[in-house]
Amino acid sequence: MGFDYKKTYQKLSNIELLKIILQPAVYRADAIDIANQVLSTREVAEQEKEQAELFVRQEAAKKHFVDYTRKETEATIAEKVQEFIDPRKNITGEIKPVLWVRVLVLVYIIRYLFDLPGYIRSLGWTIKEAGLLDWFTIISLASIIYTPVFCYLMLKKKIWGWRLFVFNAVFTLLIIPLSIIQTLWMAREYSFISAGEINYWSYLFSIFLYGFALIFLLNPVITSHFSVDGKTMKLTVIYSILLSVVIMAGFYLLSLGN
Repeated sequence: MGFDYKKTYQKLSNIELLKIILQPAVYRADAIDIANQVLSTREVAEQEKEQAELFVRQEAAKKHFVDYTRKETEATIAEKVQEFIDPRKNITGEIKPVLWVRVLVLVYIIRYLFDLPGYIRSLGWTIKEAGLLDWFTIISLASIIYTPVFCYLMLKKKIWGWRLFVFNAVFTLLIIPLSIIQTLWMAREYSFISAGEINYWSYLFSIFLYGFALIFLLNPVITSHFSVDGKTMKLTVIYSILLSVVIMAGFYLLSLGN
């Protein structure tokens, strides 16, 4: 059995019936028709009409405010998400790469802190085996100091921070394949580790991380952030490759000498 609007509405006051009639977006058409029928049998005062109209206006104002607040909240959330996904521009179109730079630096600092115990052990071993003035000792010590320095310069928006970061990415991407080859060769020649025990995922993660960093650093928005022009960018990449090759060749020659 359906809802008996007429029986229910006959118990309502004039103002309550007027509220139903004045809100067609809220109530069904048949409910409004019955409210009109019931109200047509009564005498409605002007004051009752004003009270009902005032109530409807207030309800409309509340709904408008709620809708406006919800839309503003959704817009703000969407803006924040968009800023996180692509923070190069804010709502006014102004270039804003600072957030991505900070995120990149934070990732490298976390990675550095994770690897720091290994760096320290390596430094202790080289000091013990080779002495303080040996090249391997100097290189090990430099690797501990190097990352915090270029991360600090990056946060300070210094062009040398950008240059060092580019060199670090290029050097790492070049040395990783050589490290894999060397590890596989040592595993085969000296059997200190089997090929199946090599952590290839670590190498792949490093390639992804430093590859992403290099693409990010060469983005025009980021180079503009560090006041790097096209010529400087190309020369930095070329010099980074050449210097990386020289350093790796030096490592090789030093290993032959030992």
